[in-house]
This record gives sequence, structure tokens and C-alpha cells, in this order.
Amino acid sequence: MKVILAKDVEGWGTIGDIIEVKRGFARNYLIPKGLAYEATDSNIRMVQEILRQKSRKLEREKQRALETAEKLKGLEIEIKKTVGTTGKLYGSVTTSDIAEALKEKGIEVEKKK
Repeated sequence: MKVILAKDVEGWGTIGDIIEVKRGFARNYLIPKGLAYEATDSNIRMVQEILRQKSRKLEREKQRALETAEKLKGLEIEIKKTVGTTGKLYGSVTTSDIAEALKEKGIEVEKKK
């Protein structure tokens, strides 16, 4: 039986791959768990559309990341933290500290990124 993988399945393939599996494996495991769809024309078109949408989303995110990287190029920020007598830092510099320092320079960055 031919199925289209809806998710990456270790040992079988990645999302969008059309693979041949035994009917029982497809009907009892892959399809009920939402890992695959039966390889009909409509399902093939649906999976292709989902992959196109994911590709466009990744391209937009990549473009935003490149724009942010260009803004950060050559930028220096200074984060003040307390240190001990031996010069060791108390605590750590967190992503929130970096995001806040960048915000002061006029660059909005999510602390997760």
C-alpha cells in the first residue's frame, strides 16, 4: 500500500515522502497515529500544499533573521554585571539582558531568539 508521510518517521522517511508499506502497518499504525495518509490524488495535493506553505514560512523567517543580522553587524553592546574580587562573574548574562541592551540601541529582538 502506498502512503504519504505526514510526519518524519524514523527508518521510513520524512514528511511528504511517498512510500510503500504493508497494508496492516499502514491501517493499524501509520494512519491512526496521524503519521501518514493514504496516497490518493487529493491527499498528495494536500501534503504538497502544506509543504509549500511551510517552505514560504521558513523563507520569511530566514529573511527576517538576515535583516536582523545585518542590523547587528558591527554593533557593540555593554552589559554591566557585578564581579567578585577575583574577577569572576556573579550569575550570568541572560538572553533577557541581551534583548534589553539591544532594545536600548533601538533594535527589537525577542529574548527567545
